[in-house]
Amino acid sequence: MVVARSRSTMLPSAVLPELAAVILVGGRSERMGRPKVTLELDGRPLLAHVLAVIRPLVREVVLVAAADQMIPPALTASGPDDACPVRIVHDGVVAAGPLPALALGLSAVT
Repeated sequence: MVVARSRSTMLPSAVLPELAAVILVGGRSERMGRPKVTLELDGRPLLAHVLAVIRPLVREVVLVAAADQMIPPALTASGPDDACPVRIVHDGVVAAGPLPALALGLSAVT
């Protein structure tokens, strides 16, 4: 059974100082045909939607990108309402799946 909840009831009202987010944004995007971070939903990139939800909840966000992947700076720029910084680390292990990327992201959390 799936219970739908409004976003306002799912999100805590304060940043949890011990919490960080690691978001894997690399991958080959073979099925999508282009990088997933630039795919749009309602006129905004998917990554922008994810960051808008997660930033108020954590003290930092680490994006793990592929070794040669460029993340558009506008997606990670801090605005006046952003509660935390976004850092980008690049995974040097090619085509090894998500586990090395996750390990890299966890090790990058400060």
